[in-house]
Amino acid sequence: MVPPSARDRRSPRLGTGTVYFVTRQLNVVIVQQGEDVPSDPGYAPLRYGRLGTLLTERGHDVTRISPSFSHFRREQRPSGEQYSEEGRHVILPTGSYGASISKGRAQFTAQFLGGIRGYLKEHKDRLNVAILGVPPPGVVSSARTALGPRFPILADVRDLWPDAFAVGPREKWAPVATRAGRVFSQELRLATTVTAVTKPMLDWAPKGKRFDVIPIGMSQRDLDPALLPPVEAPLQVCFVSSHSHGFDFLPVLKGWRRYVQDLGDSGHAGRPRFVFVGASPSDEGAQEAADVDPTVEQPGRIPADQVGPTLNGIDIGLYPSRDSWSYSLGNKVFDYLSSGLYLVHSIEPEVAETLDANDLGQRCEPTSDAWHAAFTDLHARREQLRLQRKARIDAADALFGAGATTTRLADLLESIAR
Repeated sequence: MVPPSARDRRSPRLGTGTVYFVTRQLNVVIVQQGEDVPSDPGYAPLRYGRLGTLLTERGHDVTRISPSFSHFRREQRPSGEQYSEEGRHVILPTGSYGASISKGRAQFTAQFLGGIRGYLKEHKDRLNVAILGVPPPGVVSSARTALGPRFPILADVRDLWPDAFAVGPREKWAPVATRAGRVFSQELRLATTVTAVTKPMLDWAPKGKRFDVIPIGMSQRDLDPALLPPVEAPLQVCFVSSHSHGFDFLPVLKGWRRYVQDLGDSGHAGRPRFVFVGASPSDEGAQEAADVDPTVEQPGRIPADQVGPTLNGIDIGLYPSRDSWSYSLGNKVFDYLSSGLYLVHSIEPEVAETLDANDLGQRCEPTSDAWHAAFTDLHARREQLRLQRKARIDAADALFGAGATTTRLADLLESIAR
């Protein structure tokens, strides 16, 4: 659908039911290359999809720009224009690539940047404000070149490129990638203002441009009681991600194995389960440990709309980040929180402070002894954790739901628009 004209139109805030007057219709452009778009099979809206819906509900005209090649799905989608409740979707034609650091990726980036510049330059006279999501090098300067020196641009930072790629086999290049990332981050000076999903990420931006920390946020999900673990069942734990680089699973799996051995044949209803949804462990030795453990399941990738039902049957969401990634709160964290899972993580305390203080999770040191102790303790508390599941969802929604994330981004865009 095409968003209607909305001067003085009454619109509800997303997920709140609040009614208010729209006093000025804006033409908002959202540029983001990583998220799915509504035409993708099994689509579930994330940060910018939710933002597009709220802005459209407020009566604004929204255009979202994405590449034809999906990084997460590793497949092409049709280019051209599409419409949904999120607004207009402009799919720019790009090539495909395999490795994240490759000639194909460089060509893809050049094609996407060229498409961004061309589209924004052609339509700049009708646009009022732009948000650039997780902008890789070149996106901010491309937008600024196309839109002019005074156009309001919000850069919304999640990862510092190319730091995000210096993981797994490429970790030896981390010092070089970090220095390059600090250089590329100076491009954020060209933005009007900068937001980020965690405090360490906001600190990457030049001081004069830093505005606020707005977490990635979560979607609301309904619990299906029929899928929840039985009260007496041992722990059901999972890791959800399209990749496992940057995470240290070998001590987790060793600690898990000891927990399973401790249970023995104790007569519990069902058996313990450790499920890798999406990517399997990629760190040295962890894949072998997973393959030989009968309680570990590796179903691979599942459609986005099946993540929620799958997580209904899980108790614990895992985030065993290495030090190099401990500054991040990724989408998987909010997948866990949306379904009421208890988060066990190795995120740095400053980043996870709000989570842990509100009993949504706990930190675990990255050793097999610490993970074994954590699983043992969680097993003893599993009945209480299961009973508190709905309360955790409500607490997480208050902290990371639409009002705390999507609404704040929309308010900020409205405030800086000319």
